[in-house]
Amino acid sequence: MNEVTHCIGLDELLSAAGMAAGSVAGFEEIYEHIKSNPRLLTLAEEVEHRVQGYFTALELPAQATMYDRLLLSLRSWDAVLTFNWDPFLFDAHRRNRGSIPLPGIYFLHGNVRIGTCRTGCTWGANGTVCPNCGEIYAKVPLVYPMKEKEYSDSYTRASWEHAQKLFASAFHLTIFGYSAPQSDQKARALLHRAWASIRSRSFQHVDIIDIEEDRLLRGRWSDFASEQYLHPMKDFAESRIARWPRRTCEAMKYPMRYGRPVEAFPFPHTEDLQALREMAYELARFESGVDAD
Repeated sequence: MNEVTHCIGLDELLSAAGMAAGSVAGFEEIYEHIKSNPRLLTLAEEVEHRVQGYFTALELPAQATMYDRLLLSLRSWDAVLTFNWDPFLFDAHRRNRGSIPLPGIYFLHGNVRIGTCRTGCTWGANGTVCPNCGEIYAKVPLVYPMKEKEYSDSYTRASWEHAQKLFASAFHLTIFGYSAPQSDQKARALLHRAWASIRSRSFQHVDIIDIEEDRLLRGRWSDFASEQYLHPMKDFAESRIARWPRRTCEAMKYPMRYGRPVEAFPFPHTEDLQALREMAYELARFESGVDAD
């Protein structure tokens, strides 16, 4: 998140407002400081405007990306919960959804691509029309990094309700690049409470994909699972999702039931998006609800 300060020219904004650049560490702390000062209302609005503009302008390349690979590796009953404002996950979902069933996606802090109608009955791409009520979708507000977050709009509130239900029923959890910053402690606590609510879990395997040291990652996520069930890794390719795409849970259950490991079958590396879709379809056609030709 701290790279946002450079991308939106935040140091220049602070200097123009008479604040010493670098006097407050990190985007979260800077925004918290600005938002809590009524005299800096105009500055807060400009920061929000620049953040929205910067992330809206981002686009996926035409070739296959990590976002495509992740979504095509999951099934319709899986889910991706994200705090990211960038449009990459949404755009990858939109361009792949016609090929095979994909997981649900939930933007817990909003997203620059999505909107919702006033009734909150559905959501979709900004500017498109709600199929239920006929209203044009209006932008969903971004939830900025503040210690006491208010999930007041209907879309964000509903997303958090879904997130907690999904965490409570999940068999396997993968944490991908989420550092759980201090500004997100309330959000993290909500998810942990849901995850820990199922007392009958016989184990709680958690994959953690992050470039930080294993020691730090194990300490950060120790309340989600015991050390033996926490699996830090540096690359997505090492994760269970990547090694057993669209069969991740089965690959975990089979050895427990039969005492024999399951050979990994990752998607071969390719930048050809159509080729990647075809690989995923070969797995998906054996799933219920998918036309096997």
